[in-house]
Amino acid sequence: MAAASNNSNLMAALAYILMPLTGVIMYLVKPNDKYVRYHSVQAIILGIVLFVIGMLLGLMGAAIPVVGFIFALLAGGIWFLIEVLIWLYCM
Repeated sequence: MAAASNNSNLMAALAYILMPLTGVIMYLVKPNDKYVRYHSVQAIILGIVLFVIGMLLGLMGAAIPVVGFIFALLAGGIWFLIEVLIWLYCM
């Protein structure tokens, strides 16, 4: 990709703050900027995927009667750390 301006870099970084919501907002604000559009779409897709996986882990924890609560806490904590690392990597 070509070098992006400071404004484009800021808009691309803002797309990841509350993904996928801010991804959609940045996509609508700068539809002609390829750099912002790329990061906006990536934030939208990543936000949806992370949400679905988090929900599945929560449902798995709820489905296991006795140790489900412990599983949900451990899996949720580990998944949160993974989400933060992915978020930092994308920025």
